[in-house]
Amino acid sequence: MCVRRTSTRSRSSSTARSAGLLASLALSTLAGAAFLFGPTSAAQLSVHSTSIGAGVATLAACDSNGVLLRHRSNGSGQLVNVTVVDIAPGCAGGRLRLVALNATGSVIGSASASLPGAGFSGQASLGISPAVAATAVAKVVVAIDER
Repeated sequence: MCVRRTSTRSRSSSTARSAGLLASLALSTLAGAAFLFGPTSAAQLSVHSTSIGAGVATLAACDSNGVLLRHRSNGSGQLVNVTVVDIAPGCAGGRLRLVALNATGSVIGSASASLPGAGFSGQASLGISPAVAATAVAKVVVAIDER
């Protein structure tokens, strides 16, 4: 009977080489992943609560039906004043902000005012600064921050 030890040995060494190659490949992959993802690990981030925050909250509108805007231009055709009317009583004590935007969406004028908490008439007049050409205004955005 003839025993082929050389073939068994070559299979064993071939299997050992394959296992060694797989182990090397696995370690290389892990080392590469650690190199790539290690610096971006969340465990390594430093977060300070005083510098940034995030969250979700439901905000209730103080005015559910919107407001109306009345504008006034000067003799040169510049927008100098906007009166915001039909502001709901629930917005009393809040802060009214207005921004005038041009066609590209850039801010070209703005104004803000505090709405009185008592004796609120439902309207506020805002002086636009700087005065802008009325023809340059493409959009006016109004926001009311509640107290």
